[in-house]
Amino acid sequence: MMFSPLLCFLLSYAFTFVIASSPDLSEQQPITYGDSLEDDSCHQTCIALQQTLQETYYGSIPPDFTSTYYSFQQASVTPACMIRPHSPSEVSSAMKIIRESDCHFAIKSGGHNMNQGFSNVEGGITIDLVKMKEIEISEDEKIVKVGTGCRWGEVYEVVEPRGLMVVGGRDSTVGVGGFLLGGGISFLSQRYGWGSDNVRNFEIVLSNGTIANANAHDNPDLYWALRGGGNNFGIVTRFDLQTYPQGPAWGGQNYYLFSDISTQRNTLSIPPRSSLPFSLQSLTIPLTNLFLKTACLLSYCTSTTTFLNTIQDLITNQTSDTSSQFYASIGYLAQYDLFAGLTCLTNSDGVANPLAFEGVRKLGAYSTNRNASVGELAKELTSMDYWGDRTIWATMTLYPHPELSQKILNLFFEQVETIKHVPGFLPSFVIQPLVPSVHSDGSQSPNGLSGNDGTLIVFNINIWWSSQASESYTPLMQQSTHNLISQLTLFAEELGILHKYIYPNYADASQDVFAGYGEENLSRLRKVQEAYDPDGTWRRLQNGGFKI
Repeated sequence: MMFSPLLCFLLSYAFTFVIASSPDLSEQQPITYGDSLEDDSCHQTCIALQQTLQETYYGSIPPDFTSTYYSFQQASVTPACMIRPHSPSEVSSAMKIIRESDCHFAIKSGGHNMNQGFSNVEGGITIDLVKMKEIEISEDEKIVKVGTGCRWGEVYEVVEPRGLMVVGGRDSTVGVGGFLLGGGISFLSQRYGWGSDNVRNFEIVLSNGTIANANAHDNPDLYWALRGGGNNFGIVTRFDLQTYPQGPAWGGQNYYLFSDISTQRNTLSIPPRSSLPFSLQSLTIPLTNLFLKTACLLSYCTSTTTFLNTIQDLITNQTSDTSSQFYASIGYLAQYDLFAGLTCLTNSDGVANPLAFEGVRKLGAYSTNRNASVGELAKELTSMDYWGDRTIWATMTLYPHPELSQKILNLFFEQVETIKHVPGFLPSFVIQPLVPSVHSDGSQSPNGLSGNDGTLIVFNINIWWSSQASESYTPLMQQSTHNLISQLTLFAEELGILHKYIYPNYADASQDVFAGYGEENLSRLRKVQEAYDPDGTWRRLQNGGFKI
């Protein structure tokens, strides 16, 4: 394809570029305390931790701490102290100290959740599990023990040389802990279910410091709760994961240019972009438009209608092929005034261009599809990601409907128009199928899904903007996102296609995740929490994450 290099450049940036560079948050930062420090419970607790654990940071933030958080909102939080336990016994010692205090604490695995305060805590104690990186394959190679401080790329580097794979994250930098405790959608989920379905044992430190195991035989009620119930029950220090034989897979990213954006905008009465004062951007947009028109004349474009109809057909027809799965996205790059599409296609059997993706092959696209390991496909997604900017995500679950995708696109166009002036603005939405094979055995998980739900669509809206932008933009971005979700919810309710499930790993902090699990499961989760934390330490001191 003659336009491939430039097309790749533009469309990759449509999902990864940030206008303003992020500040370096990794430099050692002193912590300034108020005059009442000596009487502060957190001060006394931090001193006790410092005297007990081998790695406690009190008085300054270590150089590599803030850079391990995905979002600026999380990285900008300053704890009173931070500990890095090296073993379950150190986690146990820490919990015995913390539970006797009035100091709030947070738990960090990989730091990928974007919500402020979910794995970091202002003025409290952050428990960073980054040192707990055990990866051990059993002699029969059926189980791999994985420490909570690992990221998925580290796990894949160990299991893949043995011809093995686990049901883990699609981005190699995502942490093991949050992914699995929230459920976890994998490249292999259509075949093997949620990531949490494939945890055979959880090693967990309870609020009283007890180190316990939760599996089908030991503490089975806790085992059930941990498979999607979040961080409400203790600190998981190790996951024992089922392994599966895995050879080379097939997949990659496919980028699409659209020929009908002006028509779509006109339909919504969105005016053309006004002329800009002379600048680099004022030159870039006309050049981008010229490139787009030329590409479309040479049949390298598709329409948004064709793209979305193709995705709708994929969602409807994909259920019989459990080795093939995908997601689709449309994003907007403000500095080019360019909307672009993307699909991520994978086949875990290594079948190139499987029949399930026949419709996609007919669309003009720049593609990176090739045979590669699952780990390499995860690294490709990581290369499209970036850390350290402000970001907000929100999600909902819907049943397929012919009118749904166009409604989503219309709402997205309208949202972009109201906030495209924000520095470093980069929005996208993602739709991906959740087929019955993923949630066929709902009794094993608290999430309330079952095979009777049929095929579902997980929708999420993702917005990034510059970390150097004024804090005053944050309420605008939050309100814009909430408005889109609210309008789509009303639309779905009118058509009867709204599902109650909210995927925790994509959800905004304002969303009521556990209400979507159903009252019966929520009541059961609360009973499990009361049984394993009778003193209410988690309810009293651990505010991060979604609470039951």
